[in-house]
Amino acid sequence: MKYHTKKRSYKPPGSKPKKTKKLLCFNKYHKKIYSHSDRKQQVCHESVNYIWDILTNKTPVSNSDAIFYTISDFRDLLFRTKDDSIFLIDIDFNDIDREYNNKKKYVETFNLHTFLIEKRKNKYKIYQSYVLKYTMHEWLHGILNKESTCRSDYSFIDKYDLSKKPSHFSNKLYTEILKDKAMYKELNNNNKNLFKHFNSCVKEFGGNNCISKSTISRFLDLLQNFFNAFNNRNIKKGNFYSRKIFGWDILTDNEKTEEQTYVSPIKHNIRIKVQSSKILFL
Repeated sequence: MKYHTKKRSYKPPGSKPKKTKKLLCFNKYHKKIYSHSDRKQQVCHESVNYIWDILTNKTPVSNSDAIFYTISDFRDLLFRTKDDSIFLIDIDFNDIDREYNNKKKYVETFNLHTFLIEKRKNKYKIYQSYVLKYTMHEWLHGILNKESTCRSDYSFIDKYDLSKKPSHFSNKLYTEILKDKAMYKELNNNNKNLFKHFNSCVKEFGGNNCISKSTISRFLDLLQNFFNAFNNRNIKKGNFYSRKIFGWDILTDNEKTEEQTYVSPIKHNIRIKVQSSKILFL
């Protein structure tokens, strides 16, 4: 008779190792999703629509069918749904449309992010990508491609002494960089933070496996905390939660900073808009 022993590492009394429960999740439609993603891995931002089309047999997406939910109500909907289903989730918020008219300010609804949650019995899967930050291929495989051309390279801001014009910079380029130096520094730091925080985010909520009910519930808790911080214009706290659920700092208080979402001083109303369908993969 063989006895198998497992090496145990010492844990101080009272400490409990944090575990992320992963579930095997690779059936015929996941195979199609991954093969499509492999072919499109250099696409900088591919909509979640192609995954919706695969899982729903191209069921039309219609804004008129979408319903606004609180996080709490959506959690109830997700957990009481019996059928294998896919949920298309838009995160929308109110803000001033600054491009529409310079004299009058109109409050409009903007989309912050769109992602999918798949439910199949007791298994869940999140699908998301972020324009100019990471692709669906990187999210599904759980690793960033350091050579990706999808992310703009702002590392030059650390390489040069900008107190004087580098010899290979044109006068126009040098003037533009000096004008927006703070923005470039923020964007460069944002890319650095992406490589620090994406791995832990995708390890818990993404990659090539499914996640458990308790893990998707934690994701929704973190999303609620992010909403609270956003509505209170607490950018530091908002980005703390953003790193955990999206893998990077998506918020900024610098109106000129590109790629991130500027949080203006007005009162916001951030919420989710959900459309769902049974999984109809053929």
